[in-house]
Amino acid sequence: SPQKTYWAPGYQTHELTHSVQALIVKDIFALNLPVNFFEGGAEFFGLAMGFSNLAWYSDEVDKRIIEKDLNEFILEINSTNDVMKMLEITEINQGPVYGGAPVPNSMRWAYSIGNLLWEWVTAEYGYEAYWSVLKSINVTRSYDQAIQKTLGISKNQMYEKASPYILSQIKGALSKNWKDA
Repeated sequence: SPQKTYWAPGYQTHELTHSVQALIVKDIFALNLPVNFFEGGAEFFGLAMGFSNLAWYSDEVDKRIIEKDLNEFILEINSTNDVMKMLEITEINQGPVYGGAPVPNSMRWAYSIGNLLWEWVTAEYGYEAYWSVLKSINVTRSYDQAIQKTLGISKNQMYEKASPYILSQIKGALSKNWKDA
């Protein structure tokens, strides 16, 4: 079964990524950016810098998805529509509520699903895409406008396009069946 760790190689680099985000975007905390962008980006780059090879990175991403599914369940993710709903839920920064109902674990899931989102964006648009979005946010002061300007698609289109990849990664992680190990 996956070991519960309170310190891992990705934590320090995750926090370093937040420092870089704050250097690029003036008053970043005043903008109320989607959590799956802010924390997901820090998770993606933090884990990528923190682990020395792709296998360890991939295992850590899978472990975190499994732990969230076991301990911080929100909904069954069986379709791209479920992924889209989860992406919307994990945007929320204050008082996690979706459709009028409380969603207590949305903040924690924002890290993992945001990581997968920015993993997909990097694969599709290149390493600089995340940083270009950040730089555009500094100018536009709008996440949605920065996505449109930088990637040439709307935020919702980005979610739609990324959903099959995110679904496959979540299903792959959960198929490892560490629950019974």
